[in-house]
Amino acid sequence: QYYRAYMSTGEASNRLALIARGGIVAGKTLVSILLLLFAHGQCVCSPDIAWREHRELVGGLLFFGALSYGLETWSDSEMRSTTTEYIYDTRAGMLSVGLDMLYLWLYTSRCWRVYQAETRLKPKIWYR
Repeated sequence: QYYRAYMSTGEASNRLALIARGGIVAGKTLVSILLLLFAHGQCVCSPDIAWREHRELVGGLLFFGALSYGLETWSDSEMRSTTTEYIYDTRAGMLSVGLDMLYLWLYTSRCWRVYQAETRLKPKIWYR
């Protein structure tokens, strides 16, 4: 719908742009949650996901997704004439980059820990 309106008139409505931006951020957040669950050994080494054990992780990533959505919609608003680089110079942008680096460290360190602890061959190959 968004691209059809954009192609026909050269400009899409703000409502559709916000919905499209929300879909992109939701997709990125869900992929991040899945990757960090994989890094914890869930979904590969065990058949069920222990959601209660990962409440803080999922909550933190949902906060990160909401922060990213807020920053992206704030930078796209017509009242602001800012560049993307400026957005990351704000406190919220620096928090977003810091959280992104934290989640990268969590992912790599947990993958390495599970790789070392896993004794079965098939799950261990996935973490290589």
